[in-house]
Amino acid sequence: MVGASACGNLAAVVALMARDRGGPALAVQVLIYPVIDFSFDTPSHGGTGEANVLQSDEVRYYWYEYLGDEADGANPYASPIRAESLASLPPARLVIAEYDPLRDEGEAYAARLVADGVPTVATRYDGMMHSFVTFTSLTDAQRALAEIGDALRDALHADAQQAPAS
Repeated sequence: MVGASACGNLAAVVALMARDRGGPALAVQVLIYPVIDFSFDTPSHGGTGEANVLQSDEVRYYWYEYLGDEADGANPYASPIRAESLASLPPARLVIAEYDPLRDEGEAYAARLVADGVPTVATRYDGMMHSFVTFTSLTDAQRALAEIGDALRDALHADAQQAPAS
């Protein structure tokens, strides 16, 4: 599963649902500056600069448009960091931007994954803002895309090694 921003939320939620419902088996979750929690109380939501691509007020707006009811924000299938456990999820790769209101929740999710025994690599790209990987002329975007490609290649390679011989 791969997703960026709101789709990072969907990828994380699909990983939870697949685990909780007994499949399908997922090889990896790649979360690119993901939306992880219906909460706006982290320091990065408090201000990462006015010139950023995404502002905390926009995140709040999108959440309220997405949820049927504000109470739904407490559901782990909306806010995956609120799951009782993240154990047994597929290995995770997170790409996090320094100047992003979602920075702290992405880093907190990575820490929860590690604490629950999920192999996790999280990279914060200092000096970068939300959506930076779409600016492919940036050196850090190229690094992040290579990191994403490596994670997918590694997952495919590991999956191929585990497949039964025919």
